[in-house]
Amino acid sequence: DGRHVELIRRAEAYVADAEAHRRLEVEAREELEAAMRGRAAVEDEASKLERGVARWRRSASELSTRLARAEARRKVLEARRADIRAQTEALHGSVEEQTAETSAAQDVAMREAHLRAITAQQYLSASVPASVRVWQMLSVVSLFAIIYLLMQ
Repeated sequence: DGRHVELIRRAEAYVADAEAHRRLEVEAREELEAAMRGRAAVEDEASKLERGVARWRRSASELSTRLARAEARRKVLEARRADIRAQTEALHGSVEEQTAETSAAQDVAMREAHLRAITAQQYLSASVPASVRVWQMLSVVSLFAIIYLLMQ
């Protein structure tokens, strides 16, 4: 009987050990499944982050290209502005020269017109008495011609 009790005790211990191992196995499987789900979630998150990084890289590349074009455009505009400034300064100088020349020419023209006016005035004042005399003589001659025609 002692052996029999020992066998029963061993069998019970074996069943208890088997039950403990089964519980450990279930816990281990649950932990493994949880880890696998966590890994899948991490892989999904990593994939999303990689797509985001690729999108940011494309955006950065595009912005870099746009920046280069904008800088080139800015340089062209600065050169054009410098040309326009130079042209403006040249035109201002030319306008000032022309204004000075025009003022001088206008002064000369005004003096000439004034002199012509004075000369014309002197001519008219000198010629008015002569024309009056001519009219007087014509009137006298006309009067004699009328009298002669009436007497006939």
